Amino acid sequence: PNVGKSSALNSLLKEKRVQVSSTPGKTKHFQTFKMKLDGKDVTLCDCPGLVFPNLAASKSEMFCNGILPIDHMRDCVGPISYLIEKIPRIVLESVYGMKLPVPDIELEKGRLPYPHEVLREYGALRGFMTTRGTLDESRAAR
Repeated sequence: PNVGKSSALNSLLKEKRVQVSSTPGKTKHFQTFKMKLDGKDVTLCDCPGLVFPNLAASKSEMFCNGILPIDHMRDCVGPISYLIEKIPRIVLESVYGMKLPVPDIELEKGRLPYPHEVLREYGALRGFMTTRGTLDESRAAR
């Protein structure tokens, strides 16, 4: 189950459409290919391991789980929001050496960090700047 899907797909398509390797783990992203089978349109899927997105998975989840390539991400707020929901503030701060703003209003105590707070802090720490001298949040998200 963890080897041979890409090879099988190339065989069914009767041409090399997917990279293959003698060792497992070559496929990094979920991808689909259309073909005709007995006159019917069929969609074949290739993916790393046994990871298939379910119908309820959001695009943000698929980016974070490596199903969709990060280079195809157009909006970074969704995936960063997803990560913030899963990773506690203290872990983000300790692992990445960040100091995220602490909410100062009583009503906001315990709120999650905003995506732009995380991106600005991480981008500043890594020196990710645009040619205009502003923080590059898109690069920080990748």
